[in-house]
Amino acid sequence: MKRLTALVAAPFLAWGVSLAISAAEPVAAPAAATPPPAAAHYTAEQVERGRYLVEGVGMCGQCHSPRNAQGHVQTEFFLHGGPVPLLTPKGYADKWAYKAPRLAGLPQHTDEQLVKLLTTGVNRDGKVPAPPMPPFRMSAEDALAVAAYLRSVP
Repeated sequence: MKRLTALVAAPFLAWGVSLAISAAEPVAAPAAATPPPAAAHYTAEQVERGRYLVEGVGMCGQCHSPRNAQGHVQTEFFLHGGPVPLLTPKGYADKWAYKAPRLAGLPQHTDEQLVKLLTTGVNRDGKVPAPPMPPFRMSAEDALAVAAYLRSVP
């Protein structure tokens, strides 16, 4: 198995955050995602590696998926974005991301932009994403596998 480089298993502990359960209204069906570029071609191994990294290591669905009134991830909207379910730590109110963007289908990034984000911690706009997004430092190969998986999520 290939070695993961500098990933944190529980990235939110560094900020001392805790889950916030809200009785939010059900999330409406999101708009259709932009389809991946026609030239994009990924192997089944890349997609499966990306699934492992997104679901098992990065736990991306914990923030990038909406929750129901009981605080459970709405699996039918997995990785469709939504309110961040974490309480804002003291002193972070003006630096905190309150909404996580949609990742399913990867509509907001090219593969190259996502690889840059996941390997350097710098977004396509040249800025560091606001907490609680952890500053990942994946290998380029792992970051491309994440892109492959995210493109496969409806």
